[in-house]
Amino acid sequence: MFEKVFIIGLGLIGGSIAYDIKDRGLAKMVAGYDINNSNLSVAKSLGLINTALPIEDLSDFDLIIISVPVGDIPKIYKKIASSLSEGTIVIDTGSVKKFVLDAVSKIKSKAFFIPCHPIAGIENNGPHAALRGLFNNKNVIITTDDRGSDVEKIIKFWKSLGSYPVLMDATEHDKIIAVMSHLPHVIAYSLVDSTIEDAEIPKFMGGGMADFTRIACSSPKMWRDIFVYNKEYVLFAIDKYEKSLCKLKTRIKKGTGIMEFLSRVQSAKLSHKRDRQLIIAVDGPSGAGKSSVSREIANRLGFLYIDSGALYRTKACIVDLDIKKLAFENYNGKWNLFYNGKNIDNLIRSEAAGKSASDMAKNTKVRNEINELIYRMVGNDSAVVEGRDMGTKVFPNAVLKLFLDAPIDVRAKRRKKDDCNATKEQMENRDIQDTERSAAPLVPAKDAVYIDTSASYKSVVKMINSIVVRTIH
Repeated sequence: MFEKVFIIGLGLIGGSIAYDIKDRGLAKMVAGYDINNSNLSVAKSLGLINTALPIEDLSDFDLIIISVPVGDIPKIYKKIASSLSEGTIVIDTGSVKKFVLDAVSKIKSKAFFIPCHPIAGIENNGPHAALRGLFNNKNVIITTDDRGSDVEKIIKFWKSLGSYPVLMDATEHDKIIAVMSHLPHVIAYSLVDSTIEDAEIPKFMGGGMADFTRIACSSPKMWRDIFVYNKEYVLFAIDKYEKSLCKLKTRIKKGTGIMEFLSRVQSAKLSHKRDRQLIIAVDGPSGAGKSSVSREIANRLGFLYIDSGALYRTKACIVDLDIKKLAFENYNGKWNLFYNGKNIDNLIRSEAAGKSASDMAKNTKVRNEINELIYRMVGNDSAVVEGRDMGTKVFPNAVLKLFLDAPIDVRAKRRKKDDCNATKEQMENRDIQDTERSAAPLVPAKDAVYIDTSASYKSVVKMINSIVVRTIH
């Protein structure tokens, strides 16, 4: 995947990345640097790196990974930026993204910087703490709007480490991570602080307190930087936590309402959902923007994308269709439908093909055949599936259901761009046909999020991405 990789910072994260790169053959050579000479020596003795080098000239490396405390990331990048070659990719692993992105954007370099945050780790630090397989089944958040080949390569890189790449806005990242990662460390540090003056207390430590002390053993330098550079959202998270704590304190003081409070929290069951398949179902009428939005969300999440309408269109356009030869494929962020290895997207996108597909969708036998094909295509993968009955019939248990819509004039104008022969009257007739058919009519699922897509594509995608991220994480 890469010729030469250079890792700056050979602690838990940097060292674990080094292990996996070497174990999985993702680079021909891995070199590294650490400001701590002892760490550097240990990293070499453990075989994390092939060689140790200074950071003054890294022009020969095609991937550079900066795995240092957040406040040091821009300093390191500034120091190496001028020596980097065009085509070099630089990623970081910091837990705060807006600060890093803003600082790095002011530094001139021929290299391409892609902010990353692997959500993985333990309380130990240094090269001795490095673990093989640390990133297996872990999310990695990538905070860039770019969808070029370099980003695709980094997405592929993280997937090769067993991770699930997720594209997200930097500010959104900092808000979410402040609650789900930074606040627990605030609580752990302050809770342990509240007990250390009494020497008797630790003698009676139970499992719950042991978990907090474990977290509080994390690197002070690393967490000091995180608290400082994500101050706004960490303080916001603390404020919300204090309100909840005060609510419970009041109930304990009064002796009433405690059971209700505890039961409500218990039933919330906050959990990590990546251990199961995630399906996002997107429904709506023609021209609502389902395809463009669904493709973008699938790309951002690293999910499979399935366009059920394209399957119906293909069934209508190709005589003696062999459905086993159909496949959706993603190339450089663009999803297309292939039949027997040939891209057929242009063939099936006419208004006539759409009308034929709508007619065919009335046939229950055809619907069952297409649905079985969708299930087979998805398999055990997480996917974004779009159509007209994805949330109501095909995936009624989808983790998130979206219903996209827009006024008929807006939708007709969009369809006109795809097919110059498309008319408003045709779309109105299609709407009637889709909503009034007896087999799986087009209606929003009861638990679907209704979204008017009349606004700009960028704002709609941003809004939907926020909903998706909050639902999944």
